[in-house]
Amino acid sequence: MSRRGNCWDNAVMELFFSRMKVELIYRQKFNSLQVIKSCIFEYIEIFYYRVHPHSTLGKVSPYEYEATCAQHGCSLFLKDKSKESSHAGKNRC
Repeated sequence: MSRRGNCWDNAVMELFFSRMKVELIYRQKFNSLQVIKSCIFEYIEIFYYRVHPHSTLGKVSPYEYEATCAQHGCSLFLKDKSKESSHAGKNRC
């Protein structure tokens, strides 16, 4: 596995699939593959995208973040970049 901070770090996806399993998959029994596909689509497109708050977006959903960016510009939620500039020489993604 890669070290922390490498581009190959997949912690974000591991967290996503972990939450999807807990919030969707383990809570119910599915009768068919089509039902599973439909439920996963609804989870991603309706709940995860429109409702679920994301810590990297300032505790708002991606839908709210995009709407705010369209109205006011994306700098509203961006973190302070001065901290990141001190790590410019390191191998970061």
